[in-house]
Formats: sequence, C-alpha cells, structure tokens
Amino acid sequence: MIILDENVGESQRRWLQRRRIRSRQIGVEIGRMGMNDSDIIPLLHALDRPTLFSLDIDFYRRDLRHQAYCLVLCHILNEG
Repeated sequence: MIILDENVGESQRRWLQRRRIRSRQIGVEIGRMGMNDSDIIPLLHALDRPTLFSLDIDFYRRDLRHQAYCLVLCHILNEG
C-alpha cells in the first residue's frame, strides 16, 4: 500500500491516479490532517506492508527503520 505524506503535492497524487497506481494520502483518505511525524509511525505499523513517500527530512533517521514498512524520502531539486 502506498501512503503519501500530506506534504506530497496534489499534482503528484493525480499523476499516480492517472497511471492507476492506488495510493492514500495522510489527511485525505487515511489518518488526519496535521498529523505529527511521531503519530505516523504507529499508523504505518497498523497497516499491511505500507510504503510512505514523504518530503520530510525528519524521516531520514536510522531508528525509524523497520521490517514492517518502507520509508521513502523524496528530495526535490529546484530546476532553474
């Protein structure tokens, strides 16, 4: 299951939908808007093999590694 952090933009969400890639976004279909990072980890534990995509550098921590979920930190480069 693909989970998008609330900081992932609507355009990326629509891009996935157009390609028929199912995803859920925090604050839209799952969890609640404004969820703290510390509340997201227990949410991931409650789901079946989720992959969280986020732009939040706070998820880049060794102590968050776990075999029950995957964390993907996306880095956006400013072109121009």
